[in-house]
Amino acid sequence: MLTKLVSRQITGLAAQTDPLDIIALISLAPGGSLTQGQPLCADITRIPNIQPALSVFPVPNPVIPLGSYLSVNPRQAGLTTQVTNLDLIETVVLPTSANAGPLVGVYQGPTITNPATAATAFFPIDLRVMGYGLVLAGALTAGVAVATNGQLVITTFPSAANAFATQVAKAAIAPGTNVGICTAFLGQYVSSTSIAAGSSVVTPTLQPGTTAIVGILSGTANILIDTLASGVQESVTTTAVTATTFTATFVNAHAINAPIVWAVNPSGTTLLNTGLGTVTGIVQAYINIG
Repeated sequence: MLTKLVSRQITGLAAQTDPLDIIALISLAPGGSLTQGQPLCADITRIPNIQPALSVFPVPNPVIPLGSYLSVNPRQAGLTTQVTNLDLIETVVLPTSANAGPLVGVYQGPTITNPATAATAFFPIDLRVMGYGLVLAGALTAGVAVATNGQLVITTFPSAANAFATQVAKAAIAPGTNVGICTAFLGQYVSSTSIAAGSSVVTPTLQPGTTAIVGILSGTANILIDTLASGVQESVTTTAVTATTFTATFVNAHAINAPIVWAVNPSGTTLLNTGLGTVTGIVQAYINIG
């Protein structure tokens, strides 16, 4: 594996643990996609010094933009990386693959799609092994909710039941499955439609690869709608929710793509509710693979 150099603040109030990223390879079928926060496991059918020939890559050798949708990656979007030494790079697969071994890292970056119509291709990607990041997590009908300060894992390998992380009691963590712990959450969406004054149903635009709003439940207060510059910014409290919408009473009307921002801080606050069925969303977490 290749570690990446990152900047760090080592003294004062801003001191923090260095994030650790590695570069890995993932195989995507024609039209297949990889989305932000996806936990990924070692491909036990490949070893790092026996990798596919360069001919399996799109030509020229891929240059993948870094940065991401709602990314906490410290690098700015628009930077690029190019992989030329294949001998030291891990190949990874989804946890649901029959070839899945122990968890390797969590993908941090924009959605990647293989544009080919007939050929499978390998792509170099950023995986976060340690540090703050975004994780695709889910709540199960028969499981527990995902909450702040909750411990995230993938289910046991090989062939995990779900490709997303779920929450378990700390004592239930099996070797090779630990993703990390949910942290205080800052929700950021935009409205997919205009919002009328009065009691209105709002449909936020979800992150790619997710099926539910994160951190908004019935009765959630202090949801900030729109920008200060709009002149109609206001704070609302929800009166009802579904997996993908919330209802609130608005003093003002708001245009499509109005920002929706709220914070979830107390430990144990629900982010994804099992009462909504099997749902997935992007949560913020301190990733610590092991």
